[in-house]
Amino acid sequence: NWCKKIEQPGYCFCFLCNKKINYGNNGKKVLFNHSNDIEHQKLVQAQKYVQTLPAVESVLAKPLI
Repeated sequence: NWCKKIEQPGYCFCFLCNKKINYGNNGKKVLFNHSNDIEHQKLVQAQKYVQTLPAVESVLAKPLI
């Protein structure tokens, strides 16, 4: 649940990194590469120790950009 499709064609949004990702025609490859990025992996590890408040989930449903 770290990535969600946004309205802009060819783009999705990573909620962990707070980044818009251009996947174009290479969706699986781009998402795989992003998920293996060092900064993304650090945020994945940090997320394991963070508790999300229920009200925050509704805010995170929409990208910040």
